[in-house]
Amino acid sequence: MTVITERVRGYRLLERAGQDGPWAVHLARSAATGTDVLVKTLACHRVDKRALKRIIRGFGFPEPLAAHAGVIPVLEVGATGDGRPYLVTPVHEGLTLGDRPGRSLPMPPAQAAGLLRAVAGALAATHAVDGVHGRVKPENVIVTAGGVALTGFAMSALMSIVELPDGTVPSVHAAPEELEGRAPEPASDVYALGSMVYELLAGRPAFPLDGPGSTARFTLGVLTESPPPLPAGVPGELADLVMKATSKDPDARPAAADLAAFTMSAGAPRGAPPL
Repeated sequence: MTVITERVRGYRLLERAGQDGPWAVHLARSAATGTDVLVKTLACHRVDKRALKRIIRGFGFPEPLAAHAGVIPVLEVGATGDGRPYLVTPVHEGLTLGDRPGRSLPMPPAQAAGLLRAVAGALAATHAVDGVHGRVKPENVIVTAGGVALTGFAMSALMSIVELPDGTVPSVHAAPEELEGRAPEPASDVYALGSMVYELLAGRPAFPLDGPGSTARFTLGVLTESPPPLPAGVPGELADLVMKATSKDPDARPAAADLAAFTMSAGAPRGAPPL
């Protein structure tokens, strides 16, 4: 039996529910309401305590975004007993896109296009309230019998005020501007979504992170190289949209709302992706 040593005021941590990079995920119970929730705590060396206090003091998840069917909201952010950031979300049904059983890649284009529209809709709602997600990746896309929902909000902002453990690698879907040290922006979310859909269609990331020493190669690829062409079976209009979404230039990427409105013509032939 795993002994849980984390201490989060107001919550009893019941069991370890997973790991998302430096975030440990626990099933927990609220002492105030008795409701089961997910508590995610961030492993880190040092914390900008003043910045964390500002985030905690000013936190409020926008009501229009919380009401969106494709969004899993953040209920609370705070500091653990030893001063590290944590956040709380509702318990959700379904599995992440990366963990669902029977997952096979490449994904059929029509299915990938539907997933693109669903996640883009959640991102468009986020951007409409001047928010940025900052951590779009398969582990933060929840697939249920009723559809798709996006989780992982507030993680990026909290990670930006800490020193992460040695060996922490960037997301394989991080945008070029993020790898250059800039804060994520709405266009960065679009890049991450395009990169994720590329992986679903190709069966591999455009620029893999596949072991020790690969971070430098990955960064060079994202910053300077064009992604390999998508498979011939991907319709040209979908391939073109993915390539536009993963442009090196944030200003050249479509808005999330445009991705959410994308429709694919039945039987459309695939054209060569732009280089």
